[in-house]
Amino acid sequence: MARIRIVTDSAVQFADPAWAERLGVVVVPHTIQFGNQTFREGMDITPEEFFREPILVVLLELGGSASMNQVLDGVYRKVKASLNKYDLQPLSSDPGAKRWRNTAQWCRLALVREGLLRSDSPRGTWELTEEGKKQATKLTR
Repeated sequence: MARIRIVTDSAVQFADPAWAERLGVVVVPHTIQFGNQTFREGMDITPEEFFREPILVVLLELGGSASMNQVLDGVYRKVKASLNKYDLQPLSSDPGAKRWRNTAQWCRLALVREGLLRSDSPRGTWELTEEGKKQATKLTR
């Protein structure tokens, strides 16, 4: 008798991530490419890390400081081909907000903690620190 396996890609979002394992569903990760580097979603790169490079580069392109919406609009132009259907869905807690934008904002917080974005910028403004400018410049070479 033939054995049947269910295989899907990582665009599928289980309400409980443990379901895939319990049901024996094989989830194949998407691959994401930044320059010459290739990452496997959820394995080599977290959702927040996906936005790290685009945020730094967009901020550098915008002169080192810009409003959150300007940054996120620029990030969207760079990553839109890599976003999946789930990323484009609204948040259940805020139907006016896209899921990917929320994840990018969490990335911003991580960049602040790493000292690459300023923590004392005016509300709604994202700004590179000197170290952030160095890192962003390296990414554009």
